Amino acid sequence: MKKILYLFIVVSVFYLFYRQLTAKSSPPASASCQPDMIVYWGEGCSHCEVVKDYVNNNPPKDYCLIFKEVFKDQQNFSEMKKSLSDCPEYASADQVGVPLAFLTREKKCLLGDQPIIDHLSSLIQDNSK
Repeated sequence: MKKILYLFIVVSVFYLFYRQLTAKSSPPASASCQPDMIVYWGEGCSHCEVVKDYVNNNPPKDYCLIFKEVFKDQQNFSEMKKSLSDCPEYASADQVGVPLAFLTREKKCLLGDQPIIDHLSSLIQDNSK
């Protein structure tokens, strides 16, 4: 009985350690701000991870950026579809993927990791002047 208990404890410790190592960090987001950009992303999307890593390493100053997962969260997916109505270049959510950024003030969509990163880079350059 003691061996089984010992084995259970060892396996549990390894499992918790593994979970801690493989946990994905989320980019900073402030729910208290009026978002300038909403990035719709999907779990398991490698291009989305590129954007999230960029934001983690280069957090924009004085710019409210939030991330919303759309593969598992139906409410966020519905919100993404509604945002697309302001982006005539994309007729429907069926024609787009993630990452998709919606610029709330400009009512503009950016599709793909590089256009989103280019936009964020331009903000950093503008702030450094």
